Amino acid sequence: MYKALKDMNLSKLVKDDIKLFESLLDDVFVFTLKKNEPNKKVLENIEIVLKENGLISYGFNAVDTTKSDPWLNKITQLYDTNCVRHSFMIVGPTGSGKSQIINTLSGALTR
Repeated sequence: MYKALKDMNLSKLVKDDIKLFESLLDDVFVFTLKKNEPNKKVLENIEIVLKENGLISYGFNAVDTTKSDPWLNKITQLYDTNCVRHSFMIVGPTGSGKSQIINTLSGALTR
């Protein structure tokens, strides 16, 4: 339940609300293992595709995602959403990296 709530809602929140949402989840799910462990093979492939496309990655921190690369966070959030939804829409301002995130995840899953 914890992971489903986090995966379904985290990508929809603005940066300022993420810490509040996570603290609410921590209060409700006191004894839950909260470590987010994305698929290791997908993460490896994402790193490879990022390097192939000349993009820089600063790594993923599964224990504290606030210390992870924002690119990897968004890509793994898109991957998690893709696993549980039939369709989704990515919105944001021009030049915010929407196409790169989609192309990177697509390339990683193809590998």
